Amino acid sequence: MNLKLIAILVVTLAVTGFAQQPNSPAATQALLGLAGPPFPIENVPVPSGVPVPFTLTGLPNAPFVTYAANSLRPASIGGFIVAGNMRIDLDAQSITPMWDGVNTSAYRLDGSGNFVVVVTPDPNVVSIGQGAALQTMLADPTNPVGYTLTAAHGFDISPGVTIIPGPTGDDTCSTVSLAPFNFTVPFYGQTYSSLNVCSNGFIAFNTTTTDFTSTPGEFLSQMPRIAGMWCDLAPNTGGSISIEIDESLVFQQVRVKFVAVPEFGTGPSHTFDMNIDAAGSIDIINSAFNAQPPTFTALQGITPGGNIASNSGLPIGTHDLSSFLTVPITTSMNDAVFEWFGTSNAQFWTPASPNPFDLTGRTLSYTVVSPGVFFVAAQ
Repeated sequence: MNLKLIAILVVTLAVTGFAQQPNSPAATQALLGLAGPPFPIENVPVPSGVPVPFTLTGLPNAPFVTYAANSLRPASIGGFIVAGNMRIDLDAQSITPMWDGVNTSAYRLDGSGNFVVVVTPDPNVVSIGQGAALQTMLADPTNPVGYTLTAAHGFDISPGVTIIPGPTGDDTCSTVSLAPFNFTVPFYGQTYSSLNVCSNGFIAFNTTTTDFTSTPGEFLSQMPRIAGMWCDLAPNTGGSISIEIDESLVFQQVRVKFVAVPEFGTGPSHTFDMNIDAAGSIDIINSAFNAQPPTFTALQGITPGGNIASNSGLPIGTHDLSSFLTVPITTSMNDAVFEWFGTSNAQFWTPASPNPFDLTGRTLSYTVVSPGVFFVAAQ
């Protein structure tokens, strides 16, 4: 079998036919798990910047060529009939090989007859609303013409994930506007179209601070804030901070990711996420690498700030995170939920209460019950 010759024939022998090419046991293509019928598989929503699975199945070790085009051949016109009465359901004017098993051995099925790859549409290359189409030719010695075609997929690039670089300097902040993404986030009864991501491990609303020494008094009295690990972090010496705007979800989400960001000086590195969605629900995710900070005090939690509903300087119902690692709680209106961690000199706001970090590997979820009221649980 001459695959080079077949590759040429696939795009040049063309007679219009009205039926569309189906998948078969010898040649099946799936995108996002969708493999039809009907055929071709049309209007598959592929989110920009989001990894999606592409799968081929057929005969073990079969080489293949996957073709890309700007669009499908319209069903009303029909595909181009090629040898073996198979049909190419791609726009003939824009067909080009994407994965070429003719010229490289990388593109062949494995010994079980499978090829699985994760593809991520690059938002810098493809625009929202832009379409494309894929169809694959697999070698098939059981077919008299030596190959079999899969069904074709037509897909549309839908809103997905946009990644924005976070702050890179010591004691710095970046302001992120949500206006270009057409959503807002509610937090303690207020609605925000922008947020401030700070290198010292927190998200601040309305205003911000570069303060690197966390204290409960400041946390409770200053701006509304989500603190994943408020301490003296130094992204200028290592690690990374990024902001992901995910529009592919029912409730759009902002994810702020700290990856291996070290403490200033000789302290350890910390990896954690702070997520808030358009419904106002929040996750603070502590990876297994988010260990106890031995050098500086650290604070985690959420607060409405401004000493709202204050009682002797503390919001009513302030909660210690460690107290409900196994038992969820529902807060009262405008409760702050936090804990202060650090060295042996650091104390939680309760006098004389040493508090080593005990949230490594745990996720704290704050689900909105009503404005300013959260159901808080640990996983």
